[in-house]
Amino acid sequence: MGALNRAGIKPAPTFDCNDGLLSVSRVAISLAGSSLLWDLPPQWEVMAASRPAPLPALKDIPKALRERLEQPTGCLPLSSAGVAGKKIAIVIDDDTRPTPTHLLLPELIKYLQCHGAKKEDMTLFVALGVHKGMASERLARKTGDSAILGLRWENHDSSDRDKHVDLGVTKRGTRVLLNKGLMRADMIMCLGLIEPHPLAGFGGGLKMILPGMAHKDTIAENHMQGVRDSKRFNYVGAYESPIRQDLEEGALMLNKKIFIINVVQNDALEVCRIVAGDPILAHREGANVSEAISSCLIDEPADVAITVSHPMDADLRQGAKCIANASPGVREGGIILAFLECVNGLGDIRGSGSPIPINYGLMRMILKAIGDKNIFSFANAVKKVEVEERFLANFSMHISRKNAVFLYSPNLPSGTGSRIGLFRQFDEASLMFKAAGRSAPKKAKVLFLPHGGASYLKVKSG
Repeated sequence: MGALNRAGIKPAPTFDCNDGLLSVSRVAISLAGSSLLWDLPPQWEVMAASRPAPLPALKDIPKALRERLEQPTGCLPLSSAGVAGKKIAIVIDDDTRPTPTHLLLPELIKYLQCHGAKKEDMTLFVALGVHKGMASERLARKTGDSAILGLRWENHDSSDRDKHVDLGVTKRGTRVLLNKGLMRADMIMCLGLIEPHPLAGFGGGLKMILPGMAHKDTIAENHMQGVRDSKRFNYVGAYESPIRQDLEEGALMLNKKIFIINVVQNDALEVCRIVAGDPILAHREGANVSEAISSCLIDEPADVAITVSHPMDADLRQGAKCIANASPGVREGGIILAFLECVNGLGDIRGSGSPIPINYGLMRMILKAIGDKNIFSFANAVKKVEVEERFLANFSMHISRKNAVFLYSPNLPSGTGSRIGLFRQFDEASLMFKAAGRSAPKKAKVLFLPHGGASYLKVKSG
């Protein structure tokens, strides 16, 4: 059966996407409701067209959920744990994530009631991190019920210090300030999504609590864990990233019974697996599945990666994950061509105001000159921002130092690239390809990720 990792789970199989060079002269890209065909520059050689490995959708999600609740990973079933008379905090993500909460939450509430829990003892929390709060109409769409299933609910507010409790400091130095509502609960249940993630390796698990239910200062300190090692800034696909280790330690400081319910989705955003139970062991089980369907192993780095944001199409913050997912498979000095849907435009990223006083070409020259070790201090000097923006500026500058990032999106305001300063924006995709053709080697080796928001590249070692 193969060796078990330290979480007691069989390691995920590796899918080799490199089938040799392909005779492809154009690529098909689905964007803004249309399928677009783009001619590649002459003599470009496509190494692989990578997409998540197929995994069929679950036919009966309520049944699959009940089975996982009765047979969870690493802990007793909820029916045996005793939920009657318990105050239960149910934590969900917001609508920037494609988690199908409307398929899970009603069935979970029904299950809890069948085992003695009462709705008046349940509180629904929207784990926003530093995102904007959700109005009741948006939350109704997310949960699938106009009355929010009859539960008390509240948006997490990361800026209100009085609504947080100080639980101490992690081994990595993060001061842990979490929502006081969690302390009033006897049991915390986290509904989320496990997907490739550039900070935490994979999303889901206790990430719903930290950063989801944390104070903005805690979020900022936790995110900085990923930039202190100048030799590595991208942890997509890692099981034990510094940020993941720090957030798990911080969330467990609650000293509460925490039970997670996480889904893994295929490239059609259908639920193909549900994991439930212990917040560490069940999460690693789901991460194994996510790795198996999302990672693409290649023999050597490409000169060019063409990546599309699908299915992370909500806004710039989510869409940019396809850039982070592609970067590990692109050589130093290579080019990333990113096609982003960005249905809601910039989302909550600040992109207004005057352009940053350095054009993208000059910015890349400076980043190469100062080197990895000095990027963080340079990022703070150039972009005076807070919380996640501070990390994102640092992260984006690391990618821009390594790779040129060309970006096209039909839904981003013209000039966004010059205002943010961390990618070169094109108003027409054809112009982006022409610019890439001038910059890339004549016989560039190319990778194509049509589902770049849900798949990531890994280069074979040795």
